Amino acid sequence: MSSPRFHVEHEHPHDPSEGGGHELAAALRVVTYNVHHGADTEDRLDLARTAAVLARSGADLIGLQEVDRHWSERSAFADQAEWLATALGMHVAYAANLDLDPDGSDGAGQERRQYGLAVLSRFPILSVLHELLPPGPGLEPRGLLAVDVDVDKDGGRERLRFVTTHLSEADPRARESEASRVADILGPAPRRTILTGDLNALPDAPETKPLTDVLADAWPAEGSDPGHTIPVAVPDRRIDYVLVSPDLTAQRAWVLTDADASDHLPVVADVRL
Repeated sequence: MSSPRFHVEHEHPHDPSEGGGHELAAALRVVTYNVHHGADTEDRLDLARTAAVLARSGADLIGLQEVDRHWSERSAFADQAEWLATALGMHVAYAANLDLDPDGSDGAGQERRQYGLAVLSRFPILSVLHELLPPGPGLEPRGLLAVDVDVDKDGGRERLRFVTTHLSEADPRARESEASRVADILGPAPRRTILTGDLNALPDAPETKPLTDVLADAWPAEGSDPGHTIPVAVPDRRIDYVLVSPDLTAQRAWVLTDADASDHLPVVADVRL
């Protein structure tokens, strides 16, 4: 894949379902998106389309799952995290949950083949933590990527921890073990923390409890919109989340229902510090 040929100016468009929006001017906008290595449900690769979805969200902080880095022909051996960061004019951190030796047999080069998580940030990234989660027998390795950033607040700066993860699809017991380890990393009383990710579990699933015991779901408890994110054509379940520590306020959250760049829909949330 060639380098991005466009640059997207950072914007904060308003959710069309909401009126006004001036009271949200100081809120931090975050997005979680399982990008399916830049391919849609028909397996058509188009990372520029992924970038356009993210640009339209107006996000300050983005947690991405299923991101390739020199992985294979399926993603043109691209460093997808770096490509998206360049296209969007954002800072980037990447974490490989799968890290394999290079395969130069087809001229793809000698870079390591990696697959995992990424964070894109409008703010400079001050520190990065990557930890693999407890492996289930024969299951794909899962991980957590956490970054610290200084965000704008009341004319000053405030430290914020932004985290993304992707829990196991195959086994509820593995998800519970993974979620428990994530909760351990965050600590018993996390502060100034936002967790994003594909948890592969419904909101009332017991395996999400280690996380919802210490973090609040940004999705409103009441309302007609269930927040379904998969499958894209006719979404019928919610498995993608934004969770916030108790000292933060999730003002609103919504799904970008017109996004067609992946097999998931992205979730957007405005969070006030």
